[in-house]
Amino acid sequence: MEIFALHVDCHPSGPDDLYFERNNRPYPSLPHRYCPSCHPPQPLLPPFAEAGVITSNSRVPEAESLKLSHPVIRRLRKIEEEIGEACASLLDEYEQRRAAGDPDVEDSNGQFWQHFIRTRAVTPELCDELITALRQALGLPDDRKIDPLSALGHLHITCNRLPVPDLVRVFYGDGEPLLAGRRTIQALQEAALSRYLVFPVRITMCRKLRGQPPPEVQELLVTGHGGIPRGYVAGKDYTECPTCREITYLTPYAGVALDERQWDGADLFRFTDIPIVFATARAREAMERAGLTGITFRPPSQIHKHEGEITLGE
Repeated sequence: MEIFALHVDCHPSGPDDLYFERNNRPYPSLPHRYCPSCHPPQPLLPPFAEAGVITSNSRVPEAESLKLSHPVIRRLRKIEEEIGEACASLLDEYEQRRAAGDPDVEDSNGQFWQHFIRTRAVTPELCDELITALRQALGLPDDRKIDPLSALGHLHITCNRLPVPDLVRVFYGDGEPLLAGRRTIQALQEAALSRYLVFPVRITMCRKLRGQPPPEVQELLVTGHGGIPRGYVAGKDYTECPTCREITYLTPYAGVALDERQWDGADLFRFTDIPIVFATARAREAMERAGLTGITFRPPSQIHKHEGEITLGE
């Protein structure tokens, strides 16, 4: 089956010319997750003696329905505060060691920064426990993916320029969420495309745009699942940790193909742990027929991954 990677713009002329920027929000995020099977443990600060990091790009807007006093939210906020206090102590140590000329603190792969990263995380068991509690509190089905580091609640953003495209990406937001205008949502609905959710967003207009009405956009959350790319072999193209189930790809993403045996039939989907949205030919035809702006469709061969950054280009 032919599939296409969605390239969604976040700025019309460069990284300093953003349509939207993320604001602070009242809800906490899920913590990082460390797996000692994936990352050799090192001496760490209590209470995160097994800490380290596995990151994610997902969001849980449904958590907006929970009161800030809900036990799950209170527990997450307490963990967030404890991690913040531990990190603050380490940053004080960083300044002291840097002033003393310690070369390790300038090495991003050095002992100090590995120590710092792991202090910002929790064990796989605790992370899974928190995700399960959140899923139960929200009544979410098992196929609604929730990852470590997921941001909770509706998106709070500042609009920096008008007009905005029909589909736009929030640069360096929580998982770089997609914002869909009225025309985009209408096109998806009329074509009966599957496996996406829409949520309200809270928009503040920047100083130069104050007095103007905010753009009519909603967060578009893609929930379709494509599984592992077709032809990928465990141990050769990717590994899966038996403890935390994290997928680590050993080969480039360029040229990924859909394995229809793992695919859930969604018109919009992501492969497992690949943070790019893909579309079927049916979805592409519907969105192009509607003349939507801000989006182009690229073949998977144009996916590039360099030093952890994923881009779409020629």
